[in-house]
Amino acid sequence: MEEIFAIKKQILELIKPTLKDREKYKKKLSKIIQKIMKYSKKKNIPLNKVVVAGSFARNTSLKDNTDFDLFLLFDKTIELDKIVEYNKKIIYSCFWNRRLVESYSEHPYVQYQRKKYKIDFVPAYEIADYKERKTAVDRTPLHLKYLQENLSDKQRNDVLILKQFLKNNLLYGSDQNISGFSGYLVEVLILYYKDFENFLIHFPKLKEKSRIVLEKDGKKEYSDPLVVIDPVDPNRNVAAALSLKQFERTKKLCKLFSEKPSKEFFFSDPEPNLGNVLVYKIKKPEKNTDILYGMVNRTLKRITQSVSEVEGINSYIDSDLYLVFCLSKLEQEKVFEVKGPSAKDVENGKKFKEKHPIVYERNGILFAKEENKETNVEKIIDSQVIQYFGKFKKIIKIDSSKTILKKKILEAKGFVRL
Repeated sequence: MEEIFAIKKQILELIKPTLKDREKYKKKLSKIIQKIMKYSKKKNIPLNKVVVAGSFARNTSLKDNTDFDLFLLFDKTIELDKIVEYNKKIIYSCFWNRRLVESYSEHPYVQYQRKKYKIDFVPAYEIADYKERKTAVDRTPLHLKYLQENLSDKQRNDVLILKQFLKNNLLYGSDQNISGFSGYLVEVLILYYKDFENFLIHFPKLKEKSRIVLEKDGKKEYSDPLVVIDPVDPNRNVAAALSLKQFERTKKLCKLFSEKPSKEFFFSDPEPNLGNVLVYKIKKPEKNTDILYGMVNRTLKRITQSVSEVEGINSYIDSDLYLVFCLSKLEQEKVFEVKGPSAKDVENGKKFKEKHPIVYERNGILFAKEENKETNVEKIIDSQVIQYFGKFKKIIKIDSSKTILKKKILEAKGFVRL
């Protein structure tokens, strides 16, 4: 443990924001809040208050994180459509339109983009208890209050350590691109385990469907691989975005680090396994990123079901859409077996025999032999990608061995040798 403590100390010096930087952004956000409140008062907009939320407000943001969340809180009596409209009117009136982007979560919010920082302006309802919430984001100020009251300064440092540990190994992020740990989940886990060292010891012992409870448990059933009950809302799983694959990878990572502690677990690019990997770059369609992820991933699953040699599928979106396929082999067998109905199923058995010239029975099941017209798996994937994604145009196949593309492949979740 002494070795781990020494590594933590070194890493913390690299990832913890300086007081000077924090004060600089505090002043900037304070001026923005004053501007918003002044405009709202002038235009008689019933805005209760503006709250700085997220990791910056909780003092758990990494040094390189300059994304901020400002929640514009309204009274519960106002209709949702109205507070969304108020939010948009306020922000578009207070800031330069060219730097504003309307984004979507459960309901629309506005993003202010600058070169060195980004701010999400989110409309929400001011509530005192989770039972009063009208939208999912209404809980966020309650999360802030709970963590401010319960996280110690030492634990905040351990949150930073765990975030960097997960981030470097492509496990930090709750969006579909990563399917890993949200910042709030990391904070709740440090509260539960007390510190980073205990997390390393006990997290790998968790079984699938394990349940972690800090406060009350609403006893709701979940299908997620890990259940971490929100200490602010007993009917919510904070770990809902964590996939089984990322859950298992995290447990393995903890064991590897505990066995041989090293700074490389915090600052190094893990090498992707590039064997039998196909990568396609496609011009990104004009769609909301979360909606696009859902559509793309559903399509990739269809391809997996039709091509058994695909053992891993991934997608990554930045300025373009990237599709990544990990193949078990590059050639299909010329002849393959087709499973049919039960030999006792006379009606479907007859249809199966009409479709296949040579049929045989094994263990009470009908089977037939078929020949593949194309055995080159890469050509098969090429045709599938064109079939499903051809409408997006500009499909380019990329050489996955090129160094410049390794980051893209790494960030396409799952292709990390761990």
